Amino acid sequence: MLTFFPTPYPDEILYSTFARYHMRSANSSIKDTLDDLFGKKTVISTIDLPSHLYSLCNRISSSNSSITPEKLLEKHTLYPFYSPFLPASRAQQLKEMMIANNGQSIHMLTGIISGAICTKHSLYYCSSCFTEDLKQYGEPYFHRIHQVPGVFVCPKHNVWLHPFKEKASLNKHEFIALPLILNDSLKYEEINISKKTRNLLFQIAKDIEFLLEHGIDENLYEAKTMYLSQLTKQGFVTVGKRIKQEFLHEQFQLFYGNELLDLLECSIEGQHNWLTFIVRKAKKAIHPLRHVLMMRFLFGTVQDFKLEATYSNPFGHGPWPCLNKAVEHFGEMVINRVYISRCYNTKRPVGTFCCSCGFIYSRTGPDQSETDAYKIGRIKAFGSQWYEKLKEISQKNISYRATARALNVDVNTVIKYLKLIETERLQEQVEKEKNLYVRLQRTGTVNESKRITKRRKVSSAVRVDWEERDLVLSKLVEKECQRILHNQDEKPVQIVPTRIGKILGKEAWFQHYKNKLPLTIEKLNLHKETIEEFQVRRVRWVIKQLKLQNKALRKWEIERLAGLRKNYSSLVYNEIMKGISS
Repeated sequence: MLTFFPTPYPDEILYSTFARYHMRSANSSIKDTLDDLFGKKTVISTIDLPSHLYSLCNRISSSNSSITPEKLLEKHTLYPFYSPFLPASRAQQLKEMMIANNGQSIHMLTGIISGAICTKHSLYYCSSCFTEDLKQYGEPYFHRIHQVPGVFVCPKHNVWLHPFKEKASLNKHEFIALPLILNDSLKYEEINISKKTRNLLFQIAKDIEFLLEHGIDENLYEAKTMYLSQLTKQGFVTVGKRIKQEFLHEQFQLFYGNELLDLLECSIEGQHNWLTFIVRKAKKAIHPLRHVLMMRFLFGTVQDFKLEATYSNPFGHGPWPCLNKAVEHFGEMVINRVYISRCYNTKRPVGTFCCSCGFIYSRTGPDQSETDAYKIGRIKAFGSQWYEKLKEISQKNISYRATARALNVDVNTVIKYLKLIETERLQEQVEKEKNLYVRLQRTGTVNESKRITKRRKVSSAVRVDWEERDLVLSKLVEKECQRILHNQDEKPVQIVPTRIGKILGKEAWFQHYKNKLPLTIEKLNLHKETIEEFQVRRVRWVIKQLKLQNKALRKWEIERLAGLRKNYSSLVYNEIMKGISS
């Protein structure tokens, strides 16, 4: 346990905080400092993407309980600069590696090794920030923004950054602090560039600063959709949806100029350059600096791009088509509202479209073309009209495959629902025979030896209002799901349709009448938990119970009480670590 740890200053790179700790600890050896901070003497001092953050936070005393691995990662490393432009799974893996004690493949994971541009070979500082920090905090420190590739000037003071010490001359286990007094020999000669390039460097630094401080909610590995939309608006796309690459390259070069593009190592010379790939289907990660250039070119600033991404509809503007081939209005724009959620794993938007005919379908967005509006990712409910059409077709002597084509579903779906129809017909036949027997009893035409001595009470058939039943049942499902989610007194149970059906006593309805209960089925699908989601909720409940009992939070005990097996996901692991460190 550390007896003290310096609180990181605003925008301080974590490397600088470690260096300040080393100075104050009075340790004679950097190995002793590494042992203090991480519990091992072999950790490599990394400036941009450090690891062992959980070990560090675990050793910091409770007086600095506000310091968490996630906070350090987001506020004091370059993780927010790289993560939005990686595939979601790789960004999550990078986060886990930085928090855990495995930092060996971090730079390879981000593509920094193979696709590095504008690599900084020194620690950099701003002379104006140096003076301000010394006055406000009593000591200077290295700022995170000044260490980002592509940042040549300070976004606050618009002055050139100065190199402090070459990275090659630094010991891999060393932490160097910014001294109180700087030697004149460290001062930097300004690059001789045009006024236009100088101004663009300042604007790009401001964009990167915004990206670090505010982030972008969307995963931008497939930012092509946003780019394509804006390229279309600005006349860079043909009627046939092809990008005018020559025109795009010409305008991009005029906008930035070769001087800036060469300085940032972002030249667009040659046929297969990064600008060509950034608007194509994502196959490899593009360096964040190049995304920043694209955002500024198309949207004005990174902040403007974020606003556009926030407010634009990933499925366009309605109405949207009904894709139920069993109804007359198939393909017509009759759906006026889309319910947008987010995929738990990919974080991509998922749109659910509900038609008045009872047909409900969903697909993962964002849409990349107008034809995507006619695609179905998953059918959530068919509706009574589709069911009746299937009954009608089943009377004809046609194959399963032809039936599937007629209803725009797969063969297995046809077979499944035809079996349900047969079950329903059998029930109807039994009911008819029962009613016939009763009628024959009344007329006396049944053999006397088979006459039932006690007359059964026969009620007249009542037509079921399935729409009303669906509405009432959907409200009951919502109420029960909310009760389970907010019940802190009992051990959590997983929300799955079968459990909800048993609780409400309507399990058979959920199995046999799905097509007549579209609203109810939608509610069930909305609240249905995956095993991973349920495990996260169960971990939270266990941690809360242990805290209420004033018990120490131990990883093994949380795993045992939450009933977790050894192969649980990284998301569940992060929830445990988050609970322990909070």
